[in-house]
Amino acid sequence: MTTVSERTTQRIQSLRGIIIGRWFLIAGLGTLGLIQLLANISVVSLTPRAWFFLLLISILYNAAYSFYIRRPPEQMRPTTLQAIAVLQILLDQILFTIIVYITGGVES
Repeated sequence: MTTVSERTTQRIQSLRGIIIGRWFLIAGLGTLGLIQLLANISVVSLTPRAWFFLLLISILYNAAYSFYIRRPPEQMRPTTLQAIAVLQILLDQILFTIIVYITGGVES
């Protein structure tokens, strides 16, 4: 068995922190959206279907990251971890862009 470098261990810990933070963000924004939906006080043009779809996408891709990062560190290559880090940023930016677009652009 190969040993895991300190840099790889730090990258894994950083990715875990990002994933955990994203779970809190998903839970908070999901709860806020649900409260607005139930109270009928929505101030943006986000339909319940679009809200649910965006929430589901966020949950699914964060769950995929969570399952991957739980693997033993010896099974993770540094290049794959770097790709995961870049992919997380890319998917988050795409999702945020979609949310901003759906909710009315920069003015929202």
